[in-house]
Amino acid sequence: MYEFQLSNLLPSLFQKGVITLFAYGQTGSGKTFTVNSVTQDACVELFKLAPSGTQFYMSFFEIYGGKASDLLNGKKKLAIQEDANSRIQVVGLEEKLAIDA
Repeated sequence: MYEFQLSNLLPSLFQKGVITLFAYGQTGSGKTFTVNSVTQDACVELFKLAPSGTQFYMSFFEIYGGKASDLLNGKKKLAIQEDANSRIQVVGLEEKLAIDA
């Protein structure tokens, strides 16, 4: 999935692009496993592509049963809203600094 769907999108992040990975499916179908693997591959590649000193911030949330939860902040409940510019905002979503490991 990473090679065919995501890898070609990564350079757009350096031109103020946004990438959203959306996993949808039945409980137990492997979404979490797939997203974790794809995210790991993307992070490794981003650190290779980035100019020295670049910082990356990441956030992860899930929508389950019509409710949004922050996966990096103890499943804190989130509000999803549309702003005045018709862009979707996830209110209260925590962003964490990604580090090169």
